Formats: sequence, structure tokens, C-alpha cells
Amino acid sequence: MTTQPEQTQNGVGGRRPQLRQRALEALRLPKICPMMPVDVFVHLVGFSSAGAAYKQLARLKRSGLVEMQRADLGYLLGERRLGLWKITEEGRRTLQAVSVGQPAEGAIASGMVPYRAGRLGMRWPCPREIDLPLLVAAYRLLAAIAAERAAEGRAVHVCA
Repeated sequence: MTTQPEQTQNGVGGRRPQLRQRALEALRLPKICPMMPVDVFVHLVGFSSAGAAYKQLARLKRSGLVEMQRADLGYLLGERRLGLWKITEEGRRTLQAVSVGQPAEGAIASGMVPYRAGRLGMRWPCPREIDLPLLVAAYRLLAAIAAERAAEGRAVHVCA
């Protein structure tokens, strides 16, 4: 990941990270699914290991594009506090600058299965603590479906 100057409307240059396609996809997911644990991130982005997902999230965090919040979700979802990832305002601006959109209409015909989890572009405030266990459980269900489809050789792309 490198940084290059970017011209703004008033002619003053700013610095915005230039991201590869895989990093953009990884950045798009916390925008769609805020407060997502890394075990879900691995399957929805398609990483082969949790270590690769942690490295990608660490790079995005160093760039100020994502942040992690620790939460205690109760004994049913974990014995310790869990790190939940979400996009920052700088990350939103970066995505808007590169205009990452939905997959093309032909994506469904090519075998890529989109999952809709809400309205596109929906901006949630941080969910209340009481809602987090249910949200994480739903994300884990979505990740299980994505992993099952991936094992069958079918691509999965979370659209919203």
C-alpha cells in the first residue's frame, strides 16, 4: 500500500492511501457489516487463514481506515472480550473516492451469489451493547453460509 497525492477541488493536495483491489474489498466489508469479528471477516472476504485477515486489518488500521472496538458478548459467543471491526470516516471517504460499487449484473449469472444484509450505504451508529451478541451471531451465520458455498466452489460476494 502506497500513498500518493490527490488533488482536491480547491487545488490543495492531500494524501490518500492507494489500495489494491483485495484491500478495497476488505475495506468495503466493515462498511457493510459494522462491528464484525475477524472470524467472520476471514470467510466473507475469502482469506485462507485468520492470520492473513489480521494482517490485512492491521494494514488498514495503520492507514486509519478501520478501527477495532473490544466488546464482551457474553459466555455464549465467547469467553473473553472480542475485537469488533468497523470502518472509520477516513475509510468511508477513501471508498467514496475510488467509488467501489455493487458487482455487475452479470455477476449472478457467472455463479457469484450476492447476499443482501440490509440497505446499501446504510450508516449505523454503533449498535447498543445489548444488540451486539445478536449482530455477531447473525454475522457468524452469514460466514458459515459463505464458507459452505466456497467449499462447493461457488463464489460469494456480500453486496449490502
